[in-house]
Amino acid sequence: MKRWVIFSVVALIQLSMAAKADCNKCATDDKVPQKQWADKRQFNNSGKENRPAFSPEEYMKKEDEFITKRAKLSASEASAVCPLLHKMKDEQRKIDHQIQHLLDQGKNDDLSESSSKTILKKIKELNVQKIEIQSEYQHKMLTSISAQKLLQLLQADISFDRFMLKKMFVNKNRQEEQHKNKKE
Repeated sequence: MKRWVIFSVVALIQLSMAAKADCNKCATDDKVPQKQWADKRQFNNSGKENRPAFSPEEYMKKEDEFITKRAKLSASEASAVCPLLHKMKDEQRKIDHQIQHLLDQGKNDDLSESSSKTILKKIKELNVQKIEIQSEYQHKMLTSISAQKLLQLLQADISFDRFMLKKMFVNKNRQEEQHKNKKE
């Protein structure tokens, strides 16, 4: 067993030394194109100029269509409930921005323990506000639709967010593949 461990350690050291030698050779070799790393950095930003600008109105329209279909809402129910859902999300988003601002303050390494506790307390209060806003708007929505449809609407809203994230991920992978194909 000891021989195997020693052999493994020696092999790892030899591999790391060989890799280091290859890195040093690459750094000094004039034949290696230095632009290869620049291309990768450029790729991270590529596609933005080809991508259509984000439109909040279009996003909300797609969200409304998705939720209406998934929650099986009538046109009158959707017209009553979707604006409330958007207002609720806007108010919650504002609170999320406040929470993010507080969290950014917490990145300071010189922050005292009492200041950190104060920030945590404010974040807790803001999260309670978010829950109160959700409760208030759900109560308003219940005047237009049944509790069962409200549950379906909330599930559809979560499904839409997941759908959009998955769509963005798939599009990103597709762009990466197209970029690879262009290079070949």
